This record gives sequence, C-alpha cells and structure tokens, in this order.
Amino acid sequence: MIGAKEETVFAVSARFCAPFNLAGFPAASIPCGFAPDGLPIGLQIVGKPFEEETILRVGQAFETDTDYHLRRPSLPGLAG
Repeated sequence: MIGAKEETVFAVSARFCAPFNLAGFPAASIPCGFAPDGLPIGLQIVGKPFEEETILRVGQAFETDTDYHLRRPSLPGLAG
C-alpha cells in the first residue's frame, strides 16, 4: 500500500528504474538509512552509459564507510 493505493512491487520499482534502463544509464540502489517510521531508504546511484564499474565502486565505497547495509528495520509487528 502506498497511501490508500495498492501497488505491486514491480510497478513501484519499475517507476524508479525504467527511465534509466530505457536511456541506457547504469544504476544501483544501496541501503542508506531509515525513515522516522522505520522503513528503509535506498540511495540510487546513476552513471554515464557503459560506466557500470564506476557505479559499483561508488556503492562499494559508501558501504565500506557506513554500516547501513548490515542494519535491519525494526518495524512494529515484524518478528525478528
């Protein structure tokens, strides 16, 4: 659910990925924190065409300097 509207995971993810896929820009999303309500937030990194290596290096550098990729959300009702 997004607000009062039910959407599929595919529809939501395609909305953010499709423009880059269609344009030929490499992109990656990595964990970068949590919203006040506990939901995870992702950092989307987009590069020039054929610069996948740069995108992966930026993502690796961010994950090396932070621990967000190791954290798990603590949402109400989530067993864990």
